[in-house]
Amino acid sequence: MFVQNGTTYANSTWVLTTGAGEAVGTTLIAFTIFSQPGTVTAANVGGALGQIFRDKISNTLNFKTLNGDAHLTVTNNANTVTLGTTATSENTANAIVARDGTRNFSAGTITATLLGNVTGNVTGSASLNLLLSGGTMSGTIAMGGNNISNAGTIGATTFTGALTGTASGNLALSGGALTGALTVPIGTNANPSFNFAGNTTTGLSANSNNLSLNTSGVERLNVSSSGTVSIKQFTTAGVVHNNTSGNLSSSLIVNADIDATAEISNGKLATITAAGKVLNSATTATSANTANAIVARDGTGNFSAGTITAALLGNVTGNVTGLQFTTGIVGPTAVTSGSTYQLIAGTSIFIMTAESNENITVRLPPSSVTGQRCTLSNTSSRTITLTAVTDAAGGTAAIGTPNTITKTSSATFVFVSGTQWYLA
Repeated sequence: MFVQNGTTYANSTWVLTTGAGEAVGTTLIAFTIFSQPGTVTAANVGGALGQIFRDKISNTLNFKTLNGDAHLTVTNNANTVTLGTTATSENTANAIVARDGTRNFSAGTITATLLGNVTGNVTGSASLNLLLSGGTMSGTIAMGGNNISNAGTIGATTFTGALTGTASGNLALSGGALTGALTVPIGTNANPSFNFAGNTTTGLSANSNNLSLNTSGVERLNVSSSGTVSIKQFTTAGVVHNNTSGNLSSSLIVNADIDATAEISNGKLATITAAGKVLNSATTATSANTANAIVARDGTGNFSAGTITAALLGNVTGNVTGLQFTTGIVGPTAVTSGSTYQLIAGTSIFIMTAESNENITVRLPPSSVTGQRCTLSNTSSRTITLTAVTDAAGGTAAIGTPNTITKTSSATFVFVSGTQWYLA
């Protein structure tokens, strides 16, 4: 079976595969495609605006026809189509203007807003009908690298370029006084707006009412809107110094900052509380018996003195005048009638001989820690009686009974509570 028309299977051939010999209209039959011609179409490629292919109708491909106009010519060749224009650099009527090899062209009258240079004679008027002789310029003249010479007086709102002679109400470029405000751009540190010839990165700039002094494109000094002055190179906290060349720097106060003749009053000095901050060599301290000097022990821990008035604890070597106390462990001692002997908590005293047993007094500490012990050894041939006495600090130690130590015997007293000692 041959299918002549159709959207999908036009011009295709089919073979009966099911239902051969059966009655038409009674039994289902099936066909399988045997052959089908290739499908041909066309498309515009490249994405440009000129679309040449229009459509396909049946087996016909339709393309658009190129058309020319007064400035565009179309020429059909055997195998190509040539497109041409009327463009020329000559002054030809109704022709497109094309620059020649040196980028120039000829023309009659040009009506336009001109930018750039004009070479040759200009007749008529230009720039909104400003006459070449007389008239008022309402716009801006851009001269580029050219000069205006012998122009007489020029009045302008803005004049950009190098001026010679006088300008702005005859303010001389050398000397003179500016009677109005001079406003310049704020600039930046790298490009200050107020700079100097040959040193365009050195000058003044401003931002948010902060004034900057810049050299080589770097801010060196800043005055804030509140009046705070800062020098950016002073990165070390402290005071400002200057050397013999007048150069400024900053650092903490050092010894060289203080004049040798300066006198610092005591009111400016703080109290020194840390140990080791004052050496003995900076004081009058000495181990020698020097009047009005601070006492300092020598290398062996000793010092010399005149009369020492104190409640002494420990052993005394040398001559002792005044009330005598024998403390700690004492060697063989011949006690004197009427003498007083002081015991220190936790120590012992040994009495070897005694002249009587009524007038020898052994003083116990007036205060101590509960349970503290003092031992008294009597190696003499006399009995020693302990009595309560007042010590140099005004304290009194009460002694409970029995309070005697027989000859050649020892007794230990225990501090119980308050100021009470008892024989252990």
